[in-house]
Amino acid sequence: MVSSFRKDELSRGLCNLLTDAYLKVKDLGYDEIATEFDKVESIHYPLIQEYPDLVLETKRRIAEQKFLLLSERGLSFEVIQGLHKDVHDLGYLNIDSEDTLETIFCRHCLNHQKYALAIEVATALKKSVLSELDTSRGNKEAYAYKAIARCDRLISLAKEHL
Repeated sequence: MVSSFRKDELSRGLCNLLTDAYLKVKDLGYDEIATEFDKVESIHYPLIQEYPDLVLETKRRIAEQKFLLLSERGLSFEVIQGLHKDVHDLGYLNIDSEDTLETIFCRHCLNHQKYALAIEVATALKKSVLSELDTSRGNKEAYAYKAIARCDRLISLAKEHL
């Protein structure tokens, strides 16, 4: 049986590595960011390889960090779409991170006049938020309604251009 203390310790270690990597490359370009976060994964992987949930958490958090940092760099739509796909394929830790990352990508779609894709992304996000609302009534109700309103606004903006 794996001690939860050991896994918590490894998870905190990942958090520290990610913070250090972020601080090191936050103002740098694509290659430096990708290289630094790949380095984090190669350092952390040997410690967690026996824990599939921590391997997934590591891949997910690294993909999220790359996407968040690089989505602000004015890179081509295709590069950002690829980074988004990496995050999306790994799944989201929770509805909050899904909301943040999908909203960023949806805005990126709008900025690049990919209106149909923006509608698709915002509609899927709205569906996720509604599903979360159904399962956690009361806990996050106010948050969910704000997220739904934001999705509706993004969809409306995209439809104005179709």
